[in-house]
Amino acid sequence: MIAIDVLFDNYIIAVRLTKSEKVCNIIFILVIHIGIIVMQERDIRLLFDSGVLRACIVVPSPVGAGFNVLFAKKGEIKPVLSLDTRPRKAGDSIEIRRFKTVDSACSLVKRQIGFKTFVVEL
Repeated sequence: MIAIDVLFDNYIIAVRLTKSEKVCNIIFILVIHIGIIVMQERDIRLLFDSGVLRACIVVPSPVGAGFNVLFAKKGEIKPVLSLDTRPRKAGDSIEIRRFKTVDSACSLVKRQIGFKTFVVEL
């Protein structure tokens, strides 16, 4: 089972899907209608390993200081996936993960996810 949280107008919509070949198509069809999907690091890595992700972009965070990591699907131009934060305690909301430095974002993309090349916008 893959857990996906979709960020839409500051509301988190939780979606639970079973692992199958249709999961990726369902995820991205959902994005077209709703917005950016925030997923856990392990699920992003799964998509990368299966060849679904085309590109990774590290961009300055639009909210405060820091950087966000966005992922684009093959055949798409616009990035549609991002990493989520881990809830620290019960009742914490899930948000798009914000890195303090470019180095920390690049390290995660290269070492944990597996991208060899990616774009960094400053």
